[in-house]
Amino acid sequence: MWVNDDGSVLVAHERTGTPHKNYIRLRYYKSFEDLEMNKFMSQIDLKRTLAPDCEGTPSFESVDISEHDLDNSSIVLRFHYWMNSDVDQ
Repeated sequence: MWVNDDGSVLVAHERTGTPHKNYIRLRYYKSFEDLEMNKFMSQIDLKRTLAPDCEGTPSFESVDISEHDLDNSSIVLRFHYWMNSDVDQ
């Protein structure tokens, strides 16, 4: 979870798709109150780029939200991936 200066909140978490097909989902909330009610303003499911099956356990390195718009924001994440479907990186 990342809390912005304006009190808005960005959450990244690992989603389980079909078996062994995990990916990262980002959700943007206007406030903690909206987070508690699961009332998000924007959501993006990130495409896997380093592994064919699993990418997850995200953490934030930096965030620059552009006008409450995830598509035009700069977000740097760290995460693990399952290289060649057998080695966790």
